[in-house]
Amino acid sequence: MNKINLETPLLQSYLSDLHHLDHNLYVLFCALYQFKNLTRVAQQLCMSQSAASHALQRLREQLKDDLFIRKGNQMHPSPYAHDIYPTIKQILDLYQQLYDSNAKVETQINELKIAMHDEIERLFLPKIVQHFQSIIPDIQISSVKLDRSTVLYDLQTQQVDFVIDIEQPNHPQLIFYPLLKDSFKVLSHIAIQQENYRCAKHIGVTSRRHGLLLEDLILQKYHVHRSLHIRCQQYSTAIRLVQQQHDLVLTIPKVVFDAPDVQQMINASKLNISDFPFQHDHVRVGIYFLNDFLIYKKFNFILNELKTIFA
Repeated sequence: MNKINLETPLLQSYLSDLHHLDHNLYVLFCALYQFKNLTRVAQQLCMSQSAASHALQRLREQLKDDLFIRKGNQMHPSPYAHDIYPTIKQILDLYQQLYDSNAKVETQINELKIAMHDEIERLFLPKIVQHFQSIIPDIQISSVKLDRSTVLYDLQTQQVDFVIDIEQPNHPQLIFYPLLKDSFKVLSHIAIQQENYRCAKHIGVTSRRHGLLLEDLILQKYHVHRSLHIRCQQYSTAIRLVQQQHDLVLTIPKVVFDAPDVQQMINASKLNISDFPFQHDHVRVGIYFLNDFLIYKKFNFILNELKTIFA
């Protein structure tokens, strides 16, 4: 983390006028500049819309400017708000650094929110909960359902702190850190090779209504297009369906395949187990996070602990 320069005119001015500054008003200002929606800001700051409206009015009176002009459902910053935003954002960042530098980082962390798929949750979440509760006993840990279409937005708005998912092409603002490498197994009633894999009826596990699955992206490299007859949301459901329908084929990540409860289901099902019939690079499972948050001590502490768990 960069050291704070106490000689900068910006910080000297900030410290000299500190008794006039309502920190929460400027937090609201930066949030409204980013989200452009007062209802959304109120939700993010855990305050009522009425309280947010009154806070905005106080800030307008203090700065003698409208600051934000309503256009339809959005609040757009005025020219003056545009001008002062970088300075206010820098002051709040400095304030955060001052706080971070004088507090033990563990005492600042009371909540951890991670988005992940159901099948990843049951493999990763128990280890995460056990580890963090051992070092921060009162921490609240939330695992929320992963929506890949809103990953960037969810991280930017801090609805989640991290995302754990399979590596995929992502936005430049996102960083991916791998936790483990993975491959695939294939479950069916017969031995699977390339030819019968191509023409089989496939079942896929995904929370999305449409679009390609990860294994389809791999198969594209070999100009292979498979017929996906059924989509479901959990591998346990998919295994049962393969048991019932003798012409279905399930491609399953090995990290899920190796889970004790899944192994128990597969052994009881008497299904045939084949290797994925196409050579491919290992699939990586890891953490997604925003590059911008690496400046914060709390964020780095949590990130390093997550890396430690799965080292």
